[in-house]
Amino acid sequence: MEKQLNSLYELFNNTIYRIPDYQRGFAWTKSEISAFWNDIINFDISSSYYMGVITTDKIERKDYADVLPNDSWIVDLGGYTPLYVVDGQQRLTSIIILISAIVKNMNKNKRKVINIYSIDDIRKTFLVKYKGDSKKDYTVLFGYDDKNSSDAFFKSKILGLNTYNVIIKNNKYNQNLKDAFSFFIDKLDKLSFNQIQRLYLKLTTKILFNIYQIDHEINVFVTFETMNNRGKQLSTLELLKNRLIYLSTRFDSKYKINGEAVRKQINECWKQLYDYLGKKPEKMLSDDAFLTAHTITYFFKHHSKQQMIIRRYYRDGLRHFLLDEYFTVGNIENNKIKPDDIFDYVSSLNKSMKYWYSFNYPMDNNVNPDFDKQIRIYFMKLKLQNDITYGRFRSPLGDWKVLSLYYFLTTNDNAKRKGFLKRLERLYFIYSLCDASPTSISVGVLNYKLSFDDLLDNYNNFDKDIEKFLRSDEFKTCISKLCDELSRNGWYKEHNIVTVPTKYIISEYILDLYKKAKESLNLEFVNNLYFGNDSDGMPSIEHIYPEKNNKSNNWNTFFSKYTRTEKVRIKNSLGNLLVINNKKNEKIGNKSFKDKKEHGHVGYKFGTIDEQRVASNEQWTIKEIKNRGLEIVNFINEHWGIQIPRDKRIEFIGLGKVDINKQ
Repeated sequence: MEKQLNSLYELFNNTIYRIPDYQRGFAWTKSEISAFWNDIINFDISSSYYMGVITTDKIERKDYADVLPNDSWIVDLGGYTPLYVVDGQQRLTSIIILISAIVKNMNKNKRKVINIYSIDDIRKTFLVKYKGDSKKDYTVLFGYDDKNSSDAFFKSKILGLNTYNVIIKNNKYNQNLKDAFSFFIDKLDKLSFNQIQRLYLKLTTKILFNIYQIDHEINVFVTFETMNNRGKQLSTLELLKNRLIYLSTRFDSKYKINGEAVRKQINECWKQLYDYLGKKPEKMLSDDAFLTAHTITYFFKHHSKQQMIIRRYYRDGLRHFLLDEYFTVGNIENNKIKPDDIFDYVSSLNKSMKYWYSFNYPMDNNVNPDFDKQIRIYFMKLKLQNDITYGRFRSPLGDWKVLSLYYFLTTNDNAKRKGFLKRLERLYFIYSLCDASPTSISVGVLNYKLSFDDLLDNYNNFDKDIEKFLRSDEFKTCISKLCDELSRNGWYKEHNIVTVPTKYIISEYILDLYKKAKESLNLEFVNNLYFGNDSDGMPSIEHIYPEKNNKSNNWNTFFSKYTRTEKVRIKNSLGNLLVINNKKNEKIGNKSFKDKKEHGHVGYKFGTIDEQRVASNEQWTIKEIKNRGLEIVNFINEHWGIQIPRDKRIEFIGLGKVDINKQ
């Protein structure tokens, strides 16, 4: 390591930097960027600020064609030295983003000089160098190789360069780049010109680094993993990419295979992974959640079920398994892992990511276009069940997305996939009903009486197991206890010590009414019913007979004969609850029944088929509430094949402790 300290000007003296393919992208989020900004703003300009070691690795000439396909001119003709950034990427990237933000601020305010440096000179020193008089041929002085999905984004969105029709995709790393740039732009807008000049002086001359160039006898991949303990910790997915690339270099001496071909496939795969993980910037998918699911499904055939189930709950267990047990140099040397194994694993990751994305975002028809509407609706159903019950399925059947991923990877027939999803949805509904029972007796029953293998491989056995369970004394006890609780506490969450899936049941009831009316529904309608939208808000539970009523809304006319406790139970009974969006709920919440039906263009008459059926009643009394509740029970019996005993149905809808015959 060089003993002398180097300023940013010295770092960029005839040197260009590239982020190697085994590195993750820009991982700093607002908290790290904010801390970085505060450090720079707050240190005294009369002193220096040490920002640590930058570890580099020289890019060999034999790699120019791959790493610098359009940039070798600056090395050959300009005398620049090309270096990989092995450690220090986050810090250097942040500094370059900030310098680019300063340049943009100066251009916006029509200033051409900072301190003694022209804006054009600053760009040439730290950001971009053009080839001669060309405005098309350029080299960025710090950036990514052109195969990295952040390359075009960084050039276009951060440096403001023309990328000439290269498709720019978003992912979590690109979103971090964008967020950091916006953060700096916002901060700079609040500074005076003199303050920005001082900031630039600090950045380029007062911040100091040690430079360490790795000796070629030292393995750069091992060095990278060792450095993981510094800064923001790498995710398992990020470490895995580096490990696989490292292992690909070990094949050259053992097999007649081009390690670069393996490396290329790995890079392409990770590019796709992060494209899909970050397609929705407002709600990016977790890379560890995906990798956990894939690990369970991919290695299912190699490891005991219980072992893999336990692993899914512990991220460190996942990391240990992948990096310390499976993808190791030892397993290459003893022939447990061969090149074909890496190809197969990477191919499986790539394929799995597309399925995983569709499970989480079923509305996007551009991904897996062969999935029809019904498959996508099943994804929505399972997601809604999981959301409503807070993912409380504690049996070994586990996460629906993990099970679905396993099945979709092993079965290409969409008809069979629909059959699988239908059974899985039914199973989860039965589980949620039984788990709502205060005895939670179903946990043990479902754990041991329903076969994981049968769900995945043998429908006939699985269906028989389900029917046997529904006829069992355990299930009857579960329903009996549930009915008793519902009689006392009803179906509305705030008053509910049980957690029945009220919203899900009513939503499914609505869809069934449309089906019986032979009305075709598009995906957007179903998605809005389940999850809402930005304009109308989330779906919510509406009390037709409202929670709060007064003399002006006429409700006491129909319910004055009931005690206060009975009124609460009537209000929270199943037949009195609707699923409507929050916006509508706020507008009609405590109005009279007539006003609820006809209010503006948001009354029940203008709502779903369920709302319209409610609006067809002249009045809303205990009779209508009971009848609608029993209709929903009939739907439950028919739709999920769950027989609620006739003598328990009044209890089940929440009216068991109400005198429904009062005159």
